[in-house]
Amino acid sequence: MSSQEDLEAECAVCGEVTEHSIVHIQKGVGREGLEYTLRCNGCGHVQKKIMEEEKLIEAAYVLSDESVSTRGRTKLFADEIVTEGEEIYLGDRRGIVTAVDTSAGRRRSARASEVQTIWAKSMGRKIVRVSVNNGPRTLSVRVEAEPEEEFSIGDIIGTDRGDAVITKIKTGNRMMDRGVVEAKDIIRVYAKMIKERFDKKSRSLWNEG
Repeated sequence: MSSQEDLEAECAVCGEVTEHSIVHIQKGVGREGLEYTLRCNGCGHVQKKIMEEEKLIEAAYVLSDESVSTRGRTKLFADEIVTEGEEIYLGDRRGIVTAVDTSAGRRRSARASEVQTIWAKSMGRKIVRVSVNNGPRTLSVRVEAEPEEEFSIGDIIGTDRGDAVITKIKTGNRMMDRGVVEAKDIIRVYAKMIKERFDKKSRSLWNEG
């Protein structure tokens, strides 16, 4: 697993499951699995967590978007079932599984531990991950957007707990605190809950499950 990825874990300070950045990974001393040092993206609390290696597997995927195909790798739980026709998140895109390749050949469905390659068709929309700070808590939510749709610092977004204002946007090489970014270039949006309502563009978000 790349140290650039985020993981969801329970934060003792926030009191809920939040997005955590991976600070360090090492073999668990005297225990099976890997020891992850994690930092909460909401409050900054650092913790260590043992995760069993065998529970997560890595599978290749090919995601087609009209005439363009993107290859990558995704993490799956070993006992997860991948089925033709189901929706699946691959990187920051959502697609429909069109075929599943295993060592025994192509199947309509297979356990993730048997999967070699997932073939999928893009649904054409980008999933933008948003961390909304609400005092001592951080809400982890997602919003669907067209790849060219713009997100601006200062935009107001609506959640089921109230309005929030975008304060920062993380792209591939920097953290922005001003300006406009297209959805296709965004890694994560950071926002802060507000009490007042403003007459600005509102976006519909849903909680990550």
